[in-house]
Amino acid sequence: MADKHFQRLHPEQARAGLAERPNALLPDAREARHHAASHLAGASTLPAPPVAKPVAAVPPALAAWLSAEGLDPTRPEAPGQHGNTPLMHAAWRGAADAVTALLAFGVPLEAVNHDGNNALWLACVNGEPKLIRTLVAAGVPIDHANLVQATALMYGASAGKQAVVATLLDLGANPHLVSQDDFSALDMAASVECLQLLRAATRRQAERSTVH
Repeated sequence: MADKHFQRLHPEQARAGLAERPNALLPDAREARHHAASHLAGASTLPAPPVAKPVAAVPPALAAWLSAEGLDPTRPEAPGQHGNTPLMHAAWRGAADAVTALLAFGVPLEAVNHDGNNALWLACVNGEPKLIRTLVAAGVPIDHANLVQATALMYGASAGKQAVVATLLDLGANPHLVSQDDFSALDMAASVECLQLLRAATRRQAERSTVH
């Protein structure tokens, strides 16, 4: 068992002890202002204890939505089924108000589910352009690639979702990225409309590269 004995020393005793042990550690447990005013030579202040960051209260409306969706109403960032976070779930459901509330609460924007998909991918599954724009504007990575290196643009193209493809391209999604099978969004286009959008985008990028 550790010896918890300690002894109070008078200044003269302290000086004598320090003379015998010049390399002794001298922690000063007083407040920094008192240490700055006067202290023994060689004494150093103890680090301040960490201040616990207050946990933000979940807004009642958001907590109610989380609870109704079977999610933890006290943890808006916690993943649920299939690793989908509440933000992903809200994006998939097209719940614009919940998405706005979750973004305002400060949930992680780069979280991914068990397939490596982010909230933007789930918004593309829903297909609402305004939701896609909201997430990209908030900072959700537009060119994020999942476990098979597929992007949201590739998903939109392969699903034949013209509005999704048009929105992502307008927001700057890269049409030249390829999946692990070396297919681009253009290769995956499942409709004439998506094919035309992607051809036009790649042509514009090629023209800009030539000019510069």
